[in-house]
Amino acid sequence: MASEQNKYLFKESAAFVDRMDEIVAAKKPVFGDQLEMIDGIILERNYIPIFIQGKVKGYLWTFRDITIEKKYSLSLEIEKEKYSNIIANMNLGLVEINTDDQISMVN
Repeated sequence: MASEQNKYLFKESAAFVDRMDEIVAAKKPVFGDQLEMIDGIILERNYIPIFIQGKVKGYLWTFRDITIEKKYSLSLEIEKEKYSNIIANMNLGLVEINTDDQISMVN
């Protein structure tokens, strides 16, 4: 099976194979599983079983590199936490107002 041949590319190789077997056995679509490879690349795994006359005749696996998206999201979270901590430690109040002059946040 391809999962056995490729498991060494992933940080958690045994979990990679176990999850693939679990997905195939369930015979239900799966979207958005995230996998980390040993070289740091993060993949999104999707699975769709192909049914013909009520029987599984094959399946479609897709793997998409989401490394940049994940790093960007993590970077945003770090920045958000950083500035939240700065604001929390200030002895000043802060009011955030949107373009309609409505208060959206108060510290």
